[in-house]
Amino acid sequence: RAHEVYQTLSYVFLIFPQFSFGNGLMELARVDMQAQILSAYGVDSYTNPFSMDVLGWMLVALFLQGSVVFSLRLLLNKFLLRKIRNLICSKKVVPETDSWDEDEDVMMEHHRVANGGASGDLLQVNQLRKVYQHMRKKIQAVRRLSVGIPAGECFGLLGVNGAGKTTTFKMLTGDISPTDGTAQIRSSDGTMVDIIDCRSMGINIGYCPQVDALDELLTAEEHLYFYARIQGISRRDIDQEVNYLLRKLELDFHRKKICEGYSCGTRRKLSAAMALIGRPQILLMDEPSSGMDPRSKRHLWSIISEEVKEKCAVVLTSHSMEECEALCTRLAIMVKGQFRCLGTLQHIKNRFGSGFTVKMYLAVTSGDVDSITNFMQFHFPGTHLKEQHLSMVEYHVPMAPGGVAGIFQQLESHKAALHIKHFSVTQTTLDEVSA
Repeated sequence: RAHEVYQTLSYVFLIFPQFSFGNGLMELARVDMQAQILSAYGVDSYTNPFSMDVLGWMLVALFLQGSVVFSLRLLLNKFLLRKIRNLICSKKVVPETDSWDEDEDVMMEHHRVANGGASGDLLQVNQLRKVYQHMRKKIQAVRRLSVGIPAGECFGLLGVNGAGKTTTFKMLTGDISPTDGTAQIRSSDGTMVDIIDCRSMGINIGYCPQVDALDELLTAEEHLYFYARIQGISRRDIDQEVNYLLRKLELDFHRKKICEGYSCGTRRKLSAAMALIGRPQILLMDEPSSGMDPRSKRHLWSIISEEVKEKCAVVLTSHSMEECEALCTRLAIMVKGQFRCLGTLQHIKNRFGSGFTVKMYLAVTSGDVDSITNFMQFHFPGTHLKEQHLSMVEYHVPMAPGGVAGIFQQLESHKAALHIKHFSVTQTTLDEVSA
């Protein structure tokens, strides 16, 4: 009776791979020991271990389970299940909450992408959206972003922490799947390829994440060798590529040192070097210069500018307005997962700028600042004093009649009377626009 129960349970438990593997080893040992003991008494009790009575059914179960699980892994790797899920979920519209009127420039870009005006762009993002389910509440991290980025453009994403920049990057790199929308890349033959499937089409994307993806026990050289092999660079070209990037990012001194002892700036340099492996068509740079000293920042900026000149499309996030002004040909300011404004740097300043900054250096250290302030407020109503340090005074001037020319005319005419040594007039900065 017990033997019958054992036989029945042995077949039932075949659904568990661990049981098939463990029981198979025990059955193999049992058959071998039985054959050895009985052979000592002249009894031939050899049984083929691969027969169905011994290991046969266990091997069949393991083969079937392995085939099914491997097939599921392939489906997950190709994001087929994600696409099916998105197709189903797209019919269930998540209501927009806390929405506002879309900016006209953002709306124009949305229509340009939707109507095929961005068909020649290298990267096309259309209605990209991410919704997280928290308890019974749906939180929209990214709200229907649409933008086309051509080759040879550096597109900047500005915004405070929590604006949705990193979530957008994670969707572009495939770390997380979007709730709705698409991100596509134009291949060499002109067809649009989902950004997740770009590797199979030979499209190379470089990614510098916000948090360095480095192994503490590997050297800079070993990291670059490892990622070069992943990118499919041939063995005969790897040495040349690695040496080139180590020199370009000024990492020669650290090439044999493990990452555990690297400074924050050196780690960012290595992450940037890993993103540049294989001459990518698209570069995704998530705050690449954070933690770097000023000299290293400018060196990295020059490298990114070189990539843009070589027709690489760059998407950059940064908290540094100076960095965006130095690199970006277009940028967007994100607030609560949505583009609030989009366009060239000068276009955004012209549309959302609130005036000019006038900085004066006085000939006398203790000049009559009150007289200058009264003069500025009389000719340019609304002017207020922003800063004063020794012989330097700085004013904010609203949009004045005549613009910059009017400011220059008044200051030049009264330069001697006000004891002004020299002065400068600048537009509103990005910090003031995004504030």
